[in-house]
Amino acid sequence: MLKQLKKFIGDLSVDRKGANLEILEEGPLDYYGTMVPGVPVYMRETKRDNYELVPSLDYVPKPVVARIPPRALVYTPNKFEWIHHSKIDSNDDDGTNVFGASGKLILKIKNSVIKIPEYSITKGNEKYLAFFGVRAFRVGEVLPPPPVRMHMVSYRINKGFVDRWAHKHNGMFLEKHAFPHILTTTRVASGVLVVGKMVNGYLILIGIRVNPRMVLLIDSDVIHQDWHFVGKMITTVTTEEEADTVFLVNGDNDKIKFSFVRH
Repeated sequence: MLKQLKKFIGDLSVDRKGANLEILEEGPLDYYGTMVPGVPVYMRETKRDNYELVPSLDYVPKPVVARIPPRALVYTPNKFEWIHHSKIDSNDDDGTNVFGASGKLILKIKNSVIKIPEYSITKGNEKYLAFFGVRAFRVGEVLPPPPVRMHMVSYRINKGFVDRWAHKHNGMFLEKHAFPHILTTTRVASGVLVVGKMVNGYLILIGIRVNPRMVLLIDSDVIHQDWHFVGKMITTVTTEEEADTVFLVNGDNDKIKFSFVRH
């Protein structure tokens, strides 16, 4: 089934190597099941770090009051420009973006590194995640039904991926698309999820520290990036919708790196 799935999802398969042909990112490695519109599901651990996708009869939403974080990275409308790939006169594709052609996010600053406030997933911080359209679950909790058909698969990112692969190609990216992402960290995975939101023309960014065995639901059209992880992760993929992916550069057209400041 996994071989057939790789053939089906095509460019969503990755096999990224470093200068010495060491594997830095690969997948899909495992297939756990397919989510279909209208059917809630949950992830069940069958044995240590082996999982399966299980249909459920009902999903009960947890009400959370969304609030903007007290610390966030904010760009005013005159400090950034999000350019869709259709507006760029180039079809170059080196495989950096699995969705195909990429656009550009110009941050009109001199810095080559941006410091993003990082929040942990706690009960007190749920309202900040909700502001961006992100909800946290435990393994075994029922997830809401998806709007499109999505496959649950795993990928592995190894240590050094960002420095030895991402930065050597197009650098850091942000993406948004009309389907949700569900990200589950296994017992041997953790990292920082970057999420963003545009409010009244402002671009607001934070990082979310994701520990092992967490499930995050990233709603449709949420700006996000998931390269700052290490380990084996479970996520959803689909070919039914396209994504708007942009790579970040500064005002001098230099690649931008991310660093994180914990709060």
